[in-house]
Amino acid sequence: MPKIVSRRRHERNGKFYGLWLEFDSGEKLYVAYRKGVGLRTTGYFQKTNSWCIDTMTLNHATATGVKWIAVIHDVGKGTRHYYSTPIEDFYGPRSGVHSEGSTRQRFLPRAFWLNNPYTDPELIEKKVKIAGRVARKI
Repeated sequence: MPKIVSRRRHERNGKFYGLWLEFDSGEKLYVAYRKGVGLRTTGYFQKTNSWCIDTMTLNHATATGVKWIAVIHDVGKGTRHYYSTPIEDFYGPRSGVHSEGSTRQRFLPRAFWLNNPYTDPELIEKKVKIAGRVARKI
């Protein structure tokens, strides 16, 4: 099992967004943390049932060699859902761009994420076990 050699919190203006992880194998992962039942986004994202990552975060991830993006969705009462996808999926035909105010985000509908708890719960345990352990320490 790979070990985490570097973990940095991703915060902006005092708000926690996720973690930047690096493993002893050299692989890097960005783990976005989302909290609350349903999506905390505006109507468009609720309709498309998507996870969104701002373009600044995606650009930084690409520049630093991150290959995978994961989302830990804390829905409350000890229940967490885990998702992961290759970063290139955010630039593929199933993704999109949305701007709201000064924020520009890329989105990917949850149906196209790997380890989707609604479609493949067994893979969640195997693929994002480390991310889950890290999230519990948050």
